[in-house]
Amino acid sequence: NEFTNYMFLLSASTSVGMGPNATVTAMTQEDVPSSSPQNVVVFPVSSTSIMVTWDDPPLPDQNGIIDAYNVTYVNVNRTQTNSTRVNDSSILLANLEEFEEYSFEIAAITILIGPFSDPVSTLTYEDVPTAPPQNILGEFVNATSLMITWEPPPIEDQNGIILGYNISYNIS
Repeated sequence: NEFTNYMFLLSASTSVGMGPNATVTAMTQEDVPSSSPQNVVVFPVSSTSIMVTWDDPPLPDQNGIIDAYNVTYVNVNRTQTNSTRVNDSSILLANLEEFEEYSFEIAAITILIGPFSDPVSTLTYEDVPTAPPQNILGEFVNATSLMITWEPPPIEDQNGIILGYNISYNIS
């Protein structure tokens, strides 16, 4: 087995019997982990950050000393994959986009990177829109009425589900 201590007993024998034992111990080399980190949990902390935690691979599958973990994540609405290397079994990822779904996979690293965990996903929290409604038009209806029309803010600036609009006015 990988990264395992073995003790060997060696003796010489003749037709009369066995002589005294000599003992030697040896260890096999480290290898890549044969299973992924377990119990991966992800949860949003804010509209731009997510906490990721996990447990080590099972001890018999570690095949060496775990030096670090590779955390790979992707905004599922984009194509760019991000990776970071950490020494602990948790990470707070910040500077993410508001109200976006992120998928995470974790791998343990000994002398090489092991298999990745199954993907686990969560959404960052909603936040206020970062752009106003667009294409706002005010049209004359009659002497005492105007009709105001608009389109929602751009989808990338909505940062959540638009529940309504606030219209206020001043007489100028």
